[in-house]
Amino acid sequence: MKLAVFAPNVLPVPALNGGAVEELITYFIEENEKKHIYDIDLYTVDNYNRLSNFQYKYTNILQIKYKPNLMKQRIGSLSIK
Repeated sequence: MKLAVFAPNVLPVPALNGGAVEELITYFIEENEKKHIYDIDLYTVDNYNRLSNFQYKYTNILQIKYKPNLMKQRIGSLSIK
């Protein structure tokens, strides 16, 4: 069975920097490696290419470059006169 997992867009998965959801997804992936049930496509952020060292048999890690919300920054910098 195929499964797509979209991790939150703040911390990478596998959990390199902690994070509750990231740790839970990491646990799920590692258990799936022991008891192959799913073929997983994992979409996660990685701006520093640190995830290239991770190799899983049943999980395909798809790295997404994270870009901060520039529109939010621009709106915050506007001043009302």
